[in-house]
Amino acid sequence: TMSSTSVFDYSATQEIPTLTIGDKLLLPKVMKTLKTKKLLLKTTALKPIKQQGDNFEILLDPSTFENAEHCIKVLKEAVQNNEAPVSEEDFSTKPILFTYENLSLHEALTHLLEPHGLHLVTSYEHVGHIVHLNLPDTHLPYKADIGRIFLDKLKSVKTVVNKLGNIDSVFREFKMEVLAGTNDFFVKLKEHGLHFQFDYSKVYWNSRLGTEHRRVLKYFNKREVICDMFAGVGPFAMPAASKNFEVYANDLNPNSYKYLCENAKKNRFEHNIHSFNLDGREFVRKLVREGIHFDHVLMNLPASAVEFLDVFKNLFPKEWGKLPTIHCYTFEYFSEDPNEGALKAQASAEKILGGKIEPLEIHDVRDVAPNKHMYCISFPLPTEIGHSRKRKLDEDVASIEIPTKKDQMR
Repeated sequence: TMSSTSVFDYSATQEIPTLTIGDKLLLPKVMKTLKTKKLLLKTTALKPIKQQGDNFEILLDPSTFENAEHCIKVLKEAVQNNEAPVSEEDFSTKPILFTYENLSLHEALTHLLEPHGLHLVTSYEHVGHIVHLNLPDTHLPYKADIGRIFLDKLKSVKTVVNKLGNIDSVFREFKMEVLAGTNDFFVKLKEHGLHFQFDYSKVYWNSRLGTEHRRVLKYFNKREVICDMFAGVGPFAMPAASKNFEVYANDLNPNSYKYLCENAKKNRFEHNIHSFNLDGREFVRKLVREGIHFDHVLMNLPASAVEFLDVFKNLFPKEWGKLPTIHCYTFEYFSEDPNEGALKAQASAEKILGGKIEPLEIHDVRDVAPNKHMYCISFPLPTEIGHSRKRKLDEDVASIEIPTKKDQMR
């Protein structure tokens, strides 16, 4: 029986199968068995066991509880006794009142949105104490209620925000509005055992890339040096530094640079993370100009990283030796097959570099939207693209005959 249409006033009474046990010594074994066999009632803010005088009442899950006979058989096998620990008389049904407090996140959102014909909010990002939503226009009239539900149902959450507009392409910030909770954007979190802290409203962070931050490490060999062009607050730089790689990390956003330095210090990586606050191209040119040799380049700026590949054309002097392996992230659309997006990623890179590349791997990182994926294309920079043409130009200039005044007068 439903008594109200508002999700926050939700109340419904349901008959729940109940098992009553009087033998306290049997209780741990019975509870463990019921839990293992998924027969215990599992509901938010409601304990499945309650003491009534000398007896214990155990609430069973109506969706998995078949009948008393089946339950007795399960318990008899578990106790390994000829005598069944319980009998049919120990089973009954009991009316239980469920309120909003007992609803899960999924159930509460269903009760709020389904009556309006709206799909559930299943995609969200959890960043420290913040839940970040990206609500479609259809859901905006209910945004305050959606925010409150997330705040109520996810215990570690203190702030619920909704993204407004697109990510700023220069500093990778996005505008957000607080739907529920406090206006506190300063986040402290751990990823793969490493500490990160930052102001979420002023920098870029993506919790969905946790696996990716570790995956690229497989390409790095002992004593190799990493150049991280768009380092953000250090999600790639810190794991690399934790494996004793030397990392030159850069970000144009002054706030990202600030937290990159703080996170390096917090994780005790000041000795092998060197931080910079420059334009990506200027940063790479500076390293080459100063003779700082690097073996890998990370380019995690998927909206435009491919365009920055032009900095590597004719950049390295001949004496540089082996050219770096580049790991460039990009977004690509495809019609049906994600492999089509991977091929487009390679074509985009080749167009900017002005030559062919031989990728070691084009990794499909994740789907961003329907028919739009994020890819990482890893390839060794070809010498014919990366090596400087300066010496050849000098030779060409030297071979040109400069006309004399006499020749010019003719």
